[in-house]
Amino acid sequence: RLQRVASDPDGHWLLAACVLLFAFVPLQLVAAPWFYIKMGTFHESEGNRFLAVEAYDHALAVWPRLFDAADVLFQRAVLLMSTEKAGSPRHADAEADLLALLATRPEDANLHFNLGVVLSELVDGGARAAEAEPHLRTALALAEGGEPQDRARRHEALGKLLSGLGRHEEAGLELNRALELDSSSASLYTSLANALYTKGDLKGAIAAYGSAFDQSDGMAEAEASSVYNNLAAAFQEHGELQQARRMYEKAIELSPSDH
Repeated sequence: RLQRVASDPDGHWLLAACVLLFAFVPLQLVAAPWFYIKMGTFHESEGNRFLAVEAYDHALAVWPRLFDAADVLFQRAVLLMSTEKAGSPRHADAEADLLALLATRPEDANLHFNLGVVLSELVDGGARAAEAEPHLRTALALAEGGEPQDRARRHEALGKLLSGLGRHEEAGLELNRALELDSSSASLYTSLANALYTKGDLKGAIAAYGSAFDQSDGMAEAEASSVYNNLAAAFQEHGELQQARRMYEKAIELSPSDH
C-alpha cells in the first residue's frame, strides 16, 4: 500500500500535505507564545500596561507548557496588581500565578512580597488581608541584606497592612523603619501620614503629609491631588477649616475630574 501511494500523483500531494501540516502546526504553537511575550514586553516599555496584560494573557492561553512560563506569570501578576483596582476579580489570577511560582521557588523574596500585596487587596475591603502578613514577613526575612529601597518598600507594605488591620503601633514601627532606609521617599511619608490619620493622630498626620510635599519633586499630579485631599480632611477634623479649604482647592485644581 505504501508503494502504491508513493507512485500515485494524488498520493504525493497527500503526503506533502501531511508533512506540511505536522511541520507548520507545531511551529505555530511554539512561535505564537513567544510573539505575544515580545508584544507584552514592548507594550510594557511603552507604558501600555493594559495592552501588556492582554498580550501575556494570550501567551499563557496559547500553550503554556511549550516554554518556561515563570517569567510571564510573574510579569502578568505584577501588572494585574498595578492595572486592576483593589478587589478586582483578576487579582485572583495574580494570586494563582504567584502561588504556582512559589510551589517551585519557595525562597523567592519577590514572590512572597508580591503575593502579600495581592492578598492585602483581594476582595473589596481587604477581606483576606490577614493572609498577607506571613508572606510580607517572609519577604522581609529573605531580603534582609538587599538594597535599602527594596527593604523600605517591604516595610512600607507591611506597615500599611498592619494599619488596615487596626494594629497601629506595629504599623508605625514598620513605616518608621521604612523611612530610616529611604528618608527621601514622598510615598513613604504619605503612607505614614495615612496610618497616623487612621490611628486618629491628626497632628502627626498633618506633619507627615507636609514632609511628603517636602520630598514631592516629580510627584504625579493625581498623586499630589490625593495627598492634598487627605491633608484637607486631616485639617478639617482638626478644626483648621481655612487650611482645609485651601488644601481642597489645591486638590481640585490638580485633578478636577476626581472631585
